[in-house]
Amino acid sequence: RDLNDLRGDSSFITLGSNSFTLDSGIYEIQASAPSIGVGTNQIRLNNLTTGTIETVGIAAKSVAANSISSLSTVIYVNSANTFVIEHRGENDQLDNGFGEAVDWNGENVYTQVRIQKL
Repeated sequence: RDLNDLRGDSSFITLGSNSFTLDSGIYEIQASAPSIGVGTNQIRLNNLTTGTIETVGIAAKSVAANSISSLSTVIYVNSANTFVIEHRGENDQLDNGFGEAVDWNGENVYTQVRIQKL
């Protein structure tokens, strides 16, 4: 999933190429991502630094309607680690499978990640 905008207190986050790096600490992470027409789908939080999957999201199914896969977890990071949100669907749906554009004021948000340092 594309991650390209930070809002709020982001002093502990570095945004990379569709990834984010967290400094050492304890974090509550919540994420969600939409889909349409891809069948069963799920997001997960992948720690690229350690090569481990931190948590998987709620399994969702989208056929003709939108669905949202979401996750929530608390993790401990002992040194700077880089993470990505991955999203996999059962079927390909060209152009809008992982989010349908609304074009309301030219801004569309597909994946949201909320990170709170505890």
